[in-house]
Amino acid sequence: MQVGLTCYANAVAAAIHLATRMVSQGEGGYPHFDDILKKIVTEFGENGADTDKVLQKYAPEYRLRYRNLADEEQARLAVSQGRPVIARFWLYKEEEGRPEGQWGDFEKFFKDNPIGVLTKKDLRVQNTGRLGRHVVLLVDYEPNALVFMNSWGIDFADGGYFRVENADVLGLEFYDVFFHKSDLSKEEIQAYGNQGSDPSTTGSLESLSTVSLSGLAADLPLDGEQWSTPTVHAATVA
Repeated sequence: MQVGLTCYANAVAAAIHLATRMVSQGEGGYPHFDDILKKIVTEFGENGADTDKVLQKYAPEYRLRYRNLADEEQARLAVSQGRPVIARFWLYKEEEGRPEGQWGDFEKFFKDNPIGVLTKKDLRVQNTGRLGRHVVLLVDYEPNALVFMNSWGIDFADGGYFRVENADVLGLEFYDVFFHKSDLSKEEIQAYGNQGSDPSTTGSLESLSTVSLSGLAADLPLDGEQWSTPTVHAATVA
């Protein structure tokens, strides 16, 4: 469960952990979620940080690349190809006379409907107050919902996961975190193939090693594959 305003660190650490685990050649050959998380929080702090800046620093450290995705369709495509996608959104914290704001609506909905699908009508229309940012991981999708892994512990919503009807409900922004085959050794590519059908390669931010979720197994992305005009941040340290 996250400490302070470290949702950004939890999401980035989870994406890095899951990506590197998929190319690991053996148990312990990949960085553990807790170790990555500690490094990020030590550098960027417990009071929030810009997701772009964190990815600029830590994706290259693990030979990963990342890109901003244009829309929900691209995010679904990335997940279908086996990659967890970082997502961020903003909601209002309070408004006059109703101090809980949109965040109160968000939390109450999933308290009352742990497996429910959040829609626009479940959040009040609000244009005043303080905006609060949150960063999560898109790990799966259903015909009528996107499934996210949260960092508020397993008591939130559906064992730490929650569902949203579509990207417009929360105004979601997406980041794809991935390897290119050109960045990997033959052994790592083979290791990825061997683990591609293993359903235990992901889990909750509470316990990434023990809670499994299906749907994160696919081929490695290739340069230019299915992306006409992506903004790709290469795995080189500036």
